Amino acid sequence: MKRSAIRIGLLTPAFALATWVAGWWAVPLLGGLWGLVASRREWPVLSAAAAAALGWGALLVWGAFQGPVGLVAGRVGPVLMVPGWLFAVLALIFPALLAASAAQVTVAIRTARRAERVEKDT
Repeated sequence: MKRSAIRIGLLTPAFALATWVAGWWAVPLLGGLWGLVASRREWPVLSAAAAAALGWGALLVWGAFQGPVGLVAGRVGPVLMVPGWLFAVLALIFPALLAASAAQVTVAIRTARRAERVEKDT
């Protein structure tokens, strides 16, 4: 558990920095990369989701100090027919789902390739 927390702690700034530099599409790229390099014990899907949400949460907090995040959430939320606070929650769920999906795809590909190699060897 402690190792997972350390990995999430290291992944979180990576997701935040990647998003800040390259935009939202960097989240599935980084999540997919994590799914390729992480071992099964590191819970790659869950750790990618948690780190992406925490990274975007950090960006939202930083943005709150730079500008009117609350005002934006209050105005955009009703456009989507949700309260402003729910819009903020959705803003954290979005990167978590992107990262988790990409990590799951790459884990599945890696597992299938490993199974093919085992099958060829037998």
